[in-house]
Amino acid sequence: MKALRTLIRVNKSKVDDKRRVVMELERLAQGFLDRLAQLEAESNSEAARVKAAFDPAIDYGAYIRSVMDRRKRLKASLAETERQIAAAREEVRLAYAEQKRFELTLAERERREAEEAERRDQAATDEVGLNIFRRKAGRKTAPK
Repeated sequence: MKALRTLIRVNKSKVDDKRRVVMELERLAQGFLDRLAQLEAESNSEAARVKAAFDPAIDYGAYIRSVMDRRKRLKASLAETERQIAAAREEVRLAYAEQKRFELTLAERERREAEEAERRDQAATDEVGLNIFRRKAGRKTAPK
């Protein structure tokens, strides 16, 4: 049973490590979302600035192309990160299921051992009771 407890402890550590990976990936994805929002805000403010001060020297088209390119890269990175998050969550789910399986096995073994100990205790108590009964019965039937 000691080995099973060790397996549970090791598996809990694995589950915790996998959860940390998921959290890191989620933070990374949130960073991509924040950068996308920042890029959108920057693009809108630049568009308003160009609209207010129409200057033919400003190459707004090149700026928009670079914004679109950055947005495309951020969205691709976000999609890849979300795929990694889904895979990492599946790993957490599998590791947790394995941990639960070990815990249930341990609980079942402990339950069986407790039942066996109770059975042995009851058998010992019954034996003591029978011995007392036999002694008392032996005294009553012995001639005086």
